[in-house]
Amino acid sequence: MKFELTVGEHQHKISESKGSFFLDDLLLETEIYKNSATQFYVHHKNKMYEIEILRHLDKNIDIKINGKKASIHVKTDLDLTLEKMGMMSKEIPKINKLDAPMPGNILDVLVSKGDKVAKGDPLLILEAMKMENVIKAPTDVTIQKINVLVGDNVDKNQTLIEF
Repeated sequence: MKFELTVGEHQHKISESKGSFFLDDLLLETEIYKNSATQFYVHHKNKMYEIEILRHLDKNIDIKINGKKASIHVKTDLDLTLEKMGMMSKEIPKINKLDAPMPGNILDVLVSKGDKVAKGDPLLILEAMKMENVIKAPTDVTIQKINVLVGDNVDKNQTLIEF
């Protein structure tokens, strides 16, 4: 098990192996005493630290250590792997077209050139295997060009609308 913690501007790696914990590859010789669900005492190198969890929201934790406030952001093994693969980018990918997810027949086009649509707004209805599929906007976009008409048969991955 591995975690990456960011405390203020400092990043640390915490890992566990065979019941021992390591901070930045150094063995932590620490004892933890739980006082309540949000209050702990940590005995480390002959010093006692009082730790209180003030707020815990997802992977962000606000704590107080001996009366001094700190914020911690936690990244799990999965987070680190996804980040390494470039899948945790906070940037919204630029989407400039909508392709048919399957072959079918265009039953209705619900937008026009120049329309501004929000993520999730219906764009068109595609009939495939006798099922009507509402195709929705993948993100907030402006319609630049509509490449299909009602009644058109389309192939999988054919560009339907350009943003």
